[in-house]
Formats: sequence, structure tokens, C-alpha cells
Amino acid sequence: MGSAFLLHFDYLCRIKLKQSNMKILKTLIVLTAVAFLSGCSDYGKKTKSGPIEVYYKEGVTEEQAQHAANFLANIDKAQNENTKEKRSFQLIKANDTVCLRMVANKEKLAGVQATAFLAIGNMISDSIFSGKPVNVELTDDKFKTFKTYPYQKLDFEKLETEQQ
Repeated sequence: MGSAFLLHFDYLCRIKLKQSNMKILKTLIVLTAVAFLSGCSDYGKKTKSGPIEVYYKEGVTEEQAQHAANFLANIDKAQNENTKEKRSFQLIKANDTVCLRMVANKEKLAGVQATAFLAIGNMISDSIFSGKPVNVELTDDKFKTFKTYPYQKLDFEKLETEQQ
């Protein structure tokens, strides 16, 4: 009877161990899935032009995103003496409004006037999105917005004369 008891006990321990392992395995799978999903951010598809990368989501075509990347790369080249520092943008469309999200360093923005961001929104609006409103959002490197510039149609001729 002693050996039968030990065999039965061994059998019960194995079943318990398998059940325990299954619980541990299920817990590990759930934790891995949660870590994976929270660690991955869906910035959208990506296109590039030089140091400019533009992520784009549904509602924005690859052609529009590439045109924006080329346009922004030309501005960057003219303004920053051909630096190779990566600059990230994201284009999102909601209804008839496009949002141009730009990764920015808060500390470097002190001397930049709002008009500069409104102008970029206007140029992207006119050259890529057929005059549809383009809001500009400044974000951290995870595309979390910290400043928004709602679209405002600018009169560039008037701005030029005001600055002279």
C-alpha cells in the first residue's frame, strides 16, 4: 500500500505541477502580450527624404506623405545647412483637417514664433492637401503633443511687409 500511495501521490503532484505550470505559462503569455502591446507604438507607415522621416496614417496617402517628406527636407536643407540630424513628423487626417505632428525640443523653441509653425501648416496645406486645413502639433519623441497651432490661413504678402 505504501508504494501505491507514493505512486498516487507522485501522479497527483505531476498533475498539480502541470496545472501550476499551465497557470505560470498563461500568466507569462499575458504579461508578454501586455508588454509587447504597450511597448509598441503605432506611428503609422513611414516614408523618408534625407534626414526627414514622415509617418502617416489612414486618410493620408503614401504619395502625400512622400511629397511632405520631400518638401520638409528642402526646408530643412535651406534652414539647417544640410544637417543630417533625423527629424520626425507624422501626418494624420480627420475629416477634412490634416494634422502635421512634429517632434520638437521644448528648450530649442524659445525663440521660434508661432507664425513659423502656422506658415509650415499653410505651405503643407497649399502644396499637398489642396488648401485643406493643416493643424501643426509639436510633440515629444513619442508623438505626445505639448503644443498645438490650429490652422489659420496666412497672407504671406502681408506678413512679408510687416516684417520689413
